Amino acid sequence: VVTSMSDDRGRPCVGDMVADRPERLFHVGRLDAETEGLLLLTNDGELTNRLMHPSHEVAKTYRARVDGAISKPAMRALSSGIDMVGIAPLSLHLFVVFFAVISTVTPPVALAAFAAAPIAGANPIDTAFQAARLSLAGFIIPFVFVYHPALLYKLQILFEWFGGETVSSRAMIDIATVGWGDFVWITLALGTALWLLASAISGYEKHRIGGVARILRGILAVLMLLPNMTIAILAFGAGVMMILWHRRQIDDPHTKHEIA
Repeated sequence: VVTSMSDDRGRPCVGDMVADRPERLFHVGRLDAETEGLLLLTNDGELTNRLMHPSHEVAKTYRARVDGAISKPAMRALSSGIDMVGIAPLSLHLFVVFFAVISTVTPPVALAAFAAAPIAGANPIDTAFQAARLSLAGFIIPFVFVYHPALLYKLQILFEWFGGETVSSRAMIDIATVGWGDFVWITLALGTALWLLASAISGYEKHRIGGVARILRGILAVLMLLPNMTIAILAFGAGVMMILWHRRQIDDPHTKHEIA
């Protein structure tokens, strides 16, 4: 039976089942033609509209019972995808929002860059790619939210300490599962990674940095943010040593101000 009050293809529908009712009825929700379940009918058209029209944003939950086991590919096809990746919905939503925001300065969207270029009398395409180069470090932060949730969720505790309201939601992870050690580590690692990446992109840290050193800085910046702590700690140590070595070379009056 098709969930419709009429069907132009002549298939059996809900309207046929209530054709003898004097008042006009509306179905609230729908069922697939091959399924069985409870369907609500009402003569209140306004109520139906308020429950069904997307503009009223009434949350709906659909429960289905099927025969046999459902494969993971089928589950992915049926779900929104958020529940299948094993990551807190809040982290995933912030991941998407962050990229949406940063798209304003990176091609092909680059609305901010394209708007600013005519004001400065610059080429819009060149401005957009220059903006993308300067904002490259910003693409790392959404991945940190996902792979190092302590940075995101431990901040919530700090807000509560300063008088903020306690927030608890199924969209968040259990804050107790991340420790302050995780928070301190990712804060140090992220700060160092952004320093290395910014200097690698600009080619300067007080003085010009050579091409080899720039490539190494970029690689170490990415490696120290990996969830694999062994690789991350080794990369962090190497990155700090590279920064200290560079500054020591600068302080040496016999060293050229370009370090390969």
